[in-house]
Amino acid sequence: MQPDTSFIFLISVPDGEPEKATILQGFAPSLCEHSSLLRGLLGMPSDLLEVNADERDLLLARRMAGEAPIHWQPLSPRAIRRSLPGAETPFVVVVVSPGDEVAPYIEWKNACKAPPLIVAENGGDIQFGDFTITAMYAHFIEVCDKLKLDWGEEVAEVFQNILKNPTRFPARELDYKVGGHNAFAPNLMALSVAGFDDMVEGRFDRQHEGSRGYIEGIVQTTNSVFDERERIGPRDLHRTFPIKPDLMLFAPSMYSHLREVPVLGNGKDNDIKIIDRGLQILLGQRGYAFETVPEKMVAAGIIIDGGKITPNPLIGLRQKELFLNTEIVGLMAASELSAVVRLPNEINRTAGQVRQFAAQHRSEDDRDRKRLKAFRDVQDRIKEAVPKEFMALIKRSKTGIRIVSDAPLEWLDIDGVPLNLARETSRIPTTPGNAFVSQILPQPIYRLRPDAFREILIVNAVKRTDPVYPFFVKSMETFNGALQGKVSLKQVDVSSRKEFVEALNGFDGAFMIFNGHGEHEKNGAGKLWLQDEPVDVWSLRDEVPRCPPIVLLSACDTHAADRNHATTASGFLTLGAITVLGSFFPLPAMAAAIFAGRLIMRVIEFIPAVIHDFGRVVSWSEVASGMLKMTLLTDFLHRLQAAKLLTLDQYIAVHMDGNGFINIHTDNAPFEKVIRALVALGLPENQVRSEFRTAIACSSAISYVQLGRPETIIFDTEERLTKQGMELHEAYLAKDAAAAN
Repeated sequence: MQPDTSFIFLISVPDGEPEKATILQGFAPSLCEHSSLLRGLLGMPSDLLEVNADERDLLLARRMAGEAPIHWQPLSPRAIRRSLPGAETPFVVVVVSPGDEVAPYIEWKNACKAPPLIVAENGGDIQFGDFTITAMYAHFIEVCDKLKLDWGEEVAEVFQNILKNPTRFPARELDYKVGGHNAFAPNLMALSVAGFDDMVEGRFDRQHEGSRGYIEGIVQTTNSVFDERERIGPRDLHRTFPIKPDLMLFAPSMYSHLREVPVLGNGKDNDIKIIDRGLQILLGQRGYAFETVPEKMVAAGIIIDGGKITPNPLIGLRQKELFLNTEIVGLMAASELSAVVRLPNEINRTAGQVRQFAAQHRSEDDRDRKRLKAFRDVQDRIKEAVPKEFMALIKRSKTGIRIVSDAPLEWLDIDGVPLNLARETSRIPTTPGNAFVSQILPQPIYRLRPDAFREILIVNAVKRTDPVYPFFVKSMETFNGALQGKVSLKQVDVSSRKEFVEALNGFDGAFMIFNGHGEHEKNGAGKLWLQDEPVDVWSLRDEVPRCPPIVLLSACDTHAADRNHATTASGFLTLGAITVLGSFFPLPAMAAAIFAGRLIMRVIEFIPAVIHDFGRVVSWSEVASGMLKMTLLTDFLHRLQAAKLLTLDQYIAVHMDGNGFINIHTDNAPFEKVIRALVALGLPENQVRSEFRTAIACSSAISYVQLGRPETIIFDTEERLTKQGMELHEAYLAKDAAAAN
């Protein structure tokens, strides 16, 4: 038997049901109350390889590749005790939430072949204050003793020798210290994994400077993480285990409906007023701290007595939510040695401008000039909300950006190009909180061979009499010749919830495309139309046990920018999809059909070509990001051709060069190269740049949004996967043998 050598930490959450979630962001209350327990996981190793390692930088390189995360998961008591860890999963720790009864865990533990370590406030194997790495190793050494017959004595002794002789690397020091604050805590958590210690000097005391002190701390610590990643550099292992996004843009948010739905107190008028005033303070926050006058604080029930502050109950709840936000993002930063730029709350106040852009986008008056102005206005508002000091950090990112926010940061202007078209980006929404936690937890690497796309499911939910029906049919027919012998399109027509569920459950492949209509009414949940029947995807969780890992929603408003959190795209994530391409706005039917056809072509041509020609793996993040850039390139060059600025031959030549700029990854500015190539042909530069700006605002490329964890889906050949598995196995054996000696 080859047991899993990962260290797994399970956190009991006795109140995880949606109806018990906090009212501002939607977290399990026990997680908010006891988020400090998560900080105890920070120094824990990912697996046995991290316990006894020769080189710290190799461990950090593994973390950068997402191969050695801190394996933690919040689960209900029933879910934890439903499984019985056996000889194949020996290294499990259960952290019992205070208030949760401990006795059932002890009884359950005694029935497990590999007894987990029970950490509790009282009555467990060990108390919270005594939970250390040394104590955990001692428990796991005993577990290895119990499993000698299952593993064989040699394996058990190797594991015990590793646990008895952990490597202790010397501590490192930064050349500066910061005051303790949530704004830069995630970066400090990442740096602590790299060995840095003693980084905090007292509490943060620069509140009187407004946002300046926070911004300086964020910039300084973010650059330190980037410096560390660059020092480690790309390793050979990263050709097989690609480096994960190096930057998170993080803006914890609250439910959007809080601006419109009153929060009720306990029935007393004064309580209702106090809670409402607290909500107004929260909604009015612009920076990193509450900015209001003392009189308003007192009116909101915030009592200051001898320096001690008793917060308004709503503000107190929000503080607990924000601590939890910080801890879970910090654990991800530590798991991947990634940098975190905590954005001020002003980014959440851009919703008004987003709604205006959405209204223009949905209007019948969609002339290019108006569309351009509306898009530039919303871009300006977003850029205004992002401190200018952060722009250099965003431009410093090399391996992708993860947006952890509800605000459409994909549109942030980066040297004239929206962020999602300037860098590889993905999004994890922050509401509802429990769904946010499930997405930001460590995810297994999902490895696929290119032939995973031998069959693709296309769910058709459009009536044949619908005016948009021919577009998708024509698109598939256009690409049909190139697809022959390479992919089978499993097209299923659905007209009811039952047929839709049957289509999903009858497909075990990797990629699904939904072709139909979507809508998201104000204050309601997003819906897909199955011809004449609407379906709320969130309601299908008990009916769809397995969702394809990759989903393209070729439908309107599946992650509407101006609606609430209950979007269709997020609903597919709750069904188990790993990544979903959704839409901020209505999609033009013809453009959406062409995009779907081109994406199918890309997965069957691009992925094998990169693996074969460049000898490296491909992530779905790269596939989707490149497709969006190529969509903008096509729309841009079509505009120039329609304006008779390009001949057909020139269009073809520049398009081929542009595709090369996008896909070869020589730099992060493919569109600037395209513009220079056009100017070299004799086109006026001012006109070219003007047409490019208009093309961006009018292209469907800015309507698409990539949700979930696309970076965890990796494509490789069977031969490389087999070889890689053997090399890893041999490396582990060599490491174990060295430890044994």
